[in-house]
Amino acid sequence: GAHPELPAGTNGTMILGSKVTVMGGGTAARPRPIAITGESYGSGVKDLERHWREESKKHKAESPYQQWIDSAKLGKENSLASNIDYSVPFTQGILLGCIALRFPGQELHWDNEKKRFSNNKQANKWLKLKPRKGFSLQS
Repeated sequence: GAHPELPAGTNGTMILGSKVTVMGGGTAARPRPIAITGESYGSGVKDLERHWREESKKHKAESPYQQWIDSAKLGKENSLASNIDYSVPFTQGILLGCIALRFPGQELHWDNEKKRFSNNKQANKWLKLKPRKGFSLQS
């Protein structure tokens, strides 16, 4: 259902959802919709692309890094394209998934109150890493 001349590129992410397919580049830039599931390329996809472009114009900087800097300078948290209240726990979930990949076949139980795995001491060791020399946040 994507545009017939869509340049797929060689690096990035494609998410095939039950309602829409989106594609993003190899950086943290915002993904864009490319198809509505079950529809051939037509008015529905074009309307979605148009809506996405209009939403993107609301943010001066496409780069999430530049958006963060601009937002910090202005003191306006809500000027980010990414909702921090959503993106922080989402990122935490992804990072916990990265830890889980180190323990294939094992079920890890996360205790959100204690911010630890309740059933795996080895997994807890991955929650905080000692920075390499020269990369400490201490001054």
